[in-house]
Amino acid sequence: MILNRVLSVSFRTISADKACFSAYFYTFGRSFAAANAICRRFCNGNILPSVTKGLMSHSSLSMCAQTVHFLHSENAPMYVSRAVRFDDIQMFGVVHGGVYLEITEEAGDKIVSQHYNRDNENSKIPVIPVLIKIEKSQFIDKANLGENLIAEGEIIYTAPHSVRVLVSLYAVPHLGSGDRRLISRSWLWYVLLNGNDHNKLLPVRPMQLKNSALEMEGKLEHERNKADRQRRAEVKYESDMEYSSTFSARSSHLISREHSGWKAFSRAGPILKWMDELTGYVSNRFAATICVTGLCDDISFLSKITPGSFVTLTATPVFTSKSTVDIQCFADVETISDGHIVKERAIEAFFTFVALRKASKQELTMKQLVPETSKEKAIYERRQRLYEERKQSSKNLSKIK
Repeated sequence: MILNRVLSVSFRTISADKACFSAYFYTFGRSFAAANAICRRFCNGNILPSVTKGLMSHSSLSMCAQTVHFLHSENAPMYVSRAVRFDDIQMFGVVHGGVYLEITEEAGDKIVSQHYNRDNENSKIPVIPVLIKIEKSQFIDKANLGENLIAEGEIIYTAPHSVRVLVSLYAVPHLGSGDRRLISRSWLWYVLLNGNDHNKLLPVRPMQLKNSALEMEGKLEHERNKADRQRRAEVKYESDMEYSSTFSARSSHLISREHSGWKAFSRAGPILKWMDELTGYVSNRFAATICVTGLCDDISFLSKITPGSFVTLTATPVFTSKSTVDIQCFADVETISDGHIVKERAIEAFFTFVALRKASKQELTMKQLVPETSKEKAIYERRQRLYEERKQSSKNLSKIK
């Protein structure tokens, strides 16, 4: 029995366009399924939760107290929470970077769905939010075992058929007092698919933004995304890409129903976690020391991956700075269709790792990569320009502060 006791339930109107529904209860386990079930029961199943907040305190009996709030307001952020578990910790004692990316995607899914459903509550067309690009995901700090991860998602730009979302991930001490710490910050792009026709995009309601700088930045990034996708469409797919680097590595995975959740195709989170694992292995092997994820950027999702597909990941180092190494990673998918095997590129990504000393965990000088082929040299130069731009931007920001 998941639900043990309901302490109190309340519904109140805050303003003409905002309402709050709260439930305070005890549950067993770590899931918010009981929270969603009871809130839907009190609302006759007619509403979807817009904002979910939760802090859990586990005892020896796995008892936890949870508070869930549902807000309905323009520009309201979305919160997703979960505790850091043993299986989230990687071999070097820190939380797996893929865990951060999984909860980040979940928060983005929910805020985009909320934005569409606000004006289409009576629509019978199911909506599927699809992550199409991660501009950048910065890893600023690390979470510890037992802490709560809280992802806060907010929409920062809307185009006619796409949405730009900023997701900030925080860690909150599990027991005792302490301020929340910023763990990562990610900029994501989503589109909305028609649940009845996965090849049809749904229009996005425009949203007035108070920050003109964010709006201008969103417009520029949207134009870059359009040009980038057009360029990728013209590139011929290479199914058996070989690298001269001896540090390249591959891994293969079968996509099952558990990776798709409620969607008809795979979520990005599980695949990003596999990519983080593989690129982490390549970076550790290349640097011959501990490497941790510092940044991932330019992650493009080029095609849908359905359950039953076979995914092959390929990772190789493409650029090195004084203390970092950039790993390029591809996800190629094989799908069986009417007696034929269709191969296509599904995801392209770059992960940046920082080399650390094992004892002191301080930054270590990175072994330098020497590109050999013309293609490797082109990628190296492009990543080097990007590295210099970030370095200069960081200097300018420090001067302002």
